Parts: sequence; structure tokens; C-alpha cells
Amino acid sequence: MNELKKFVESLGSNAPFLAFGAFMGALIYARHRRLKVWEAFVAIILGVGASVAIGPFMAHWLGFKDTPSTYAALGFLIGMLVKEVSEIVFKVADELEANPGFITDFIRRKTGKK
Repeated sequence: MNELKKFVESLGSNAPFLAFGAFMGALIYARHRRLKVWEAFVAIILGVGASVAIGPFMAHWLGFKDTPSTYAALGFLIGMLVKEVSEIVFKVADELEANPGFITDFIRRKTGKK
């Protein structure tokens, strides 16, 4: 119970650093990819939201130090990567909608089974 209390306290004090890091990461990602304004806005919202939602759990799980700079760096990485990951998830979802056997067909091709 003491560890949970410590985790919640660190989350509250480090959430702004996660959000700022994710904002900067998503902003750099959007600029690098030359996204349109609305796409950049979506990338920033996704980056900040994902960073604040999963960043503390990743920091705790990976055993990172409980410092603001660590949370800002983790937020930056999540902000940079979440747009790419979300695009992959949406592409897979679209493929599954078009072809529900997409995953089993892929596994069969990779394993050589018919």
C-alpha cells in the first residue's frame, strides 16, 4: 500500500512534465512530417493524452528515477511515437474490417501452413 501511495504522489507532481514533454515530442513529430494543422493538432492531443495516461506506468514498470527530467524525457518519447503507433493500429483495423481473416491469413503465410 505504501508503494501505491508513493506512485500516486509521483504521478501528481510529474504529470505536467509528462504533458510538456509529450507536447514538444508531438510538435517536433508534426513539424518533421509536415503535417497539416489539424493533423498536427490531433498528433499533439494523442501524444499528450497517451503520455499522461501510460507514462507513469511505464516509468514505474521500467524502474526509472522519480525525477521531473525523467518524466519529461519519457513524455517526449511517447509524444513522438504515439502518432505512428496509432496510424498502424488504424491501418490494421481498416484491414480487419475489409478482410476479417487478415490475421489468420498472415499467420498462415508466415508459418507456411495452409
